[in-house]
Amino acid sequence: MRLSTGTAVLAVLVTTCSCGSAEPPDLFADYLGSTAVVHDRFPAAGTSEDRLADFAAYYTPDELAAELFRAFPCEEPPSGEESGSNEARDRGAARCDAGRAVRRAAAEHAPDARLHGRAVLVGYADGGLELGTVYVATAPAARPLLIDGTGRTYPGGLADFRRHNDLFSPADHLLVPSDPADVAGGGELVVVTARTSTTWPWLIGLGGPAVLLFAWALLRYAARAREAEHAESVLVG
Repeated sequence: MRLSTGTAVLAVLVTTCSCGSAEPPDLFADYLGSTAVVHDRFPAAGTSEDRLADFAAYYTPDELAAELFRAFPCEEPPSGEESGSNEARDRGAARCDAGRAVRRAAAEHAPDARLHGRAVLVGYADGGLELGTVYVATAPAARPLLIDGTGRTYPGGLADFRRHNDLFSPADHLLVPSDPADVAGGGELVVVTARTSTTWPWLIGLGGPAVLLFAWALLRYAARAREAEHAESVLVG
């Protein structure tokens, strides 16, 4: 039985795409055990085991996640000190470091906008971790607006951010509330790719060029087969 050209090519591409799927990383577990998180609110002073024991002394996992990813008003003064005091650990040392571009974007969104910060945990493709911050401008007569640290705005929320940000690559991941613009809650924590790929999935990775070459060869073979069949039918006829 001979597959049609389109069916054969589609089968190759779908199979390759399926083989490239992978489970998202467990970024929260990685965060708990890491002693090298950039911009961490709980800088580690010892080993991974020391860090885990320290967390366990102050928080349950749910309490720590709630503290890390809560939205906080940018008018809120720094809580505790980064020196490792008990107060800093109890409150997560939440700080709002919004620059002029962020504050300008909030003011343009609404003159009476209030600015909030919210942490996002970034897992880079090279294995590095960073506790970053996004911002949310809220106003009584306007929808909440998500803003990144450069002042770029994302009216469509997390999906808009993933589609259009220039901060991360499709190989990076985020641990973030499903609705980061909702400062009253934010929904459940989700792990998503940090940027939506604009490249077909089967082009990602080292296998992409080989797949394209194979598909091109398959199309060439099919075209020659059709030409041969046509020539044979002419001679027989």
